[in-house]
Amino acid sequence: MNKVAKFILDIFFPNRCPFCDGFIKWDELCCAECDGKIERSGDICSVCGKPECICDSGIHYDGAVVPFLYEDVSKKGILTLKTGHGMTAAEYFGNAIADKIHGEYDMIVPVPMTKKKIFARGYNQAELIAKNCFSENGNSRCERRSLQEIRQRGTA
Repeated sequence: MNKVAKFILDIFFPNRCPFCDGFIKWDELCCAECDGKIERSGDICSVCGKPECICDSGIHYDGAVVPFLYEDVSKKGILTLKTGHGMTAAEYFGNAIADKIHGEYDMIVPVPMTKKKIFARGYNQAELIAKNCFSENGNSRCERRSLQEIRQRGTA
């Protein structure tokens, strides 16, 4: 969304911090207090993304990008995003991932969701994060249709 649209939208729907729900300026992604409280990931395994490596447990991917630990403030932001009220959180998390990957990847692929879940939530939060990451990371492209969720009959 461009800056003019964000400014006008803020007149009718004031921007709120996705972590504490406090009011913030139209061009901010979170309040300074919450930004200071979010625990950055620091020293983690670049493959499994955990502070204590679990690579020997049979993971099935090549690497993980983890800008924040899933605790307290960041956990609330992710849950806000998952409940359908966190568009600002998607931009915040997308920017943080883009800062971590520094243009090292050619493609960003969000995890797919079922149509039922997208209808209930209104959007795919992984796709929103990926799009924001893509817009900050000029060397990558966002491919939202590269993966498809497939369920076999008789499974949950």
